[in-house]
Amino acid sequence: LVVDDDPGIKELVAELLESRGYAVATAASAEEALETMARDPFDLVISDLHLPGFSGAVLAAHIARDFPPLARRVLLLTGDPSVLDGAVPYLQKPFAVDDMLRAVAARLSRS
Repeated sequence: LVVDDDPGIKELVAELLESRGYAVATAASAEEALETMARDPFDLVISDLHLPGFSGAVLAAHIARDFPPLARRVLLLTGDPSVLDGAVPYLQKPFAVDDMLRAVAARLSRS
C-alpha cells in the first residue's frame, strides 16, 4: 500500500513497484489507508511522512496498534528525516530506484 497526498509521487512509487511484479494499492491520506487496510490485507505500507489529517508517523502507530503483524513492514518517505525519532525506517527523498527497491526488500523480509 502506497500512501501519499502528492499524486505524482504516489503514482511514481506505485509504477516502480508494479514494474517489479508487486501488486500495489494506493491511498491519498492516512485515514484512507486505514480504511483500505481494514478491507484488504497488505504485506507492506510505504507512506509519506507529511500527510493531510495525521502524519505517516501517526499512521505507523495506528498500524502497530491495529495491525501488529504489519508493524515491522512500514517504510516512511520524507524529505526531512530530522523530524523522525528513528522508530520507523525511512527513505529520504529524493531517493534512487535501487535504494527504494532495497528498502522494500528489507521490509518484506521482516516477519
